[in-house]
Amino acid sequence: MEYRFRSASVSKIASSINTDDVNQIINSPFNPLISDEGFSLLSNNSDKLFCFQYLREVPITYGEYNNGYCKRTEKVIRETNFQLDLENKMMIIFSGKKQSDFLLKRLSNIFGISFYVLEIDFQKLLNLLTNSKFIVRSEQAVINGFNYGDLMVGKYIANIKDKEILLSVIAKYGKKVEKIKLSLESYDGNTSSITIHKNGSFLFKNCRKDNIDIIIHFVHHIDSGDL
Repeated sequence: MEYRFRSASVSKIASSINTDDVNQIINSPFNPLISDEGFSLLSNNSDKLFCFQYLREVPITYGEYNNGYCKRTEKVIRETNFQLDLENKMMIIFSGKKQSDFLLKRLSNIFGISFYVLEIDFQKLLNLLTNSKFIVRSEQAVINGFNYGDLMVGKYIANIKDKEILLSVIAKYGKKVEKIKLSLESYDGNTSSITIHKNGSFLFKNCRKDNIDIIIHFVHHIDSGDL
């Protein structure tokens, strides 16, 4: 599978999920003659790591001028790639939050699979990254519920270029910090700018294949309890 994406969301899956549940997804292939949605198995690694594509037929309406203006409707197929990791009990959806939430709801309704929001502890995350293969630089923090002497109240977007200051802001405002933006540089010189939401959503500045290495690095440490 070619991993090129800007957005991804990570969720926990119930510990009871096994290959029988995954087989339900495999046995629900996309066939537009039968249903407007379905799945395609892209890869399977030792019955532990499954990569799927969710396909959904949706109508789109557009305007067309041909001796007068008229509206036309046609159907297109939307694709969403996702990965089920049975060993670490994690699911990664390579899409934005809106489409990710929709897919989670469909999987839950169709197959009865339970998912849980992954709440990231930013302080633990930064401590993890400090001792990782990345050089970490602070960029930004978004505080929802910022209050400065009751004179300034609301959502505050703070550009913070010092990692220690970012850590102090996180320590002070706790769960009010809803997302942070970091610059991660690997030791081979590749730099990635990434916005990390508290609910496990990730947004990269660029669509590139090595984004998956960063996501997998996070997922591995989430599973081991370090994050």
